[in-house]
Amino acid sequence: MNKDNFVYSDSPEPHKARTREILKSHPEVRELIGRNPYS
Repeated sequence: MNKDNFVYSDSPEPHKARTREILKSHPEVRELIGRNPYS
């Protein structure tokens, strides 16, 4: 894979901010978040 296929961020934890954005826009997604016994 080529390095241009990735997005680099200076943020220490980009997933938390992105999760907040998604939940704000689509609160129904909260039902899908949780532990997955299959992983």
